[in-house]
Amino acid sequence: MGPNTTFEPALEGRSWSYNKGDGGGNVVALVAGVRHRLNDRLSIVPSARVEFGSLNLVEAVPPA
Repeated sequence: MGPNTTFEPALEGRSWSYNKGDGGGNVVALVAGVRHRLNDRLSIVPSARVEFGSLNLVEAVPPA
């Protein structure tokens, strides 16, 4: 893209488990950005993110 500009794709995966397995989980994100270096100390990184998955939360009950 150029000496000061780079394309930065990313793939993120997350898995949650609350309340001893009765909570939620499984989210996958696709991220893409373009890093443009303005100088040695400053870069601009506009990016886009899309997330897929589900999250089902169960209300935690405090112990008796």
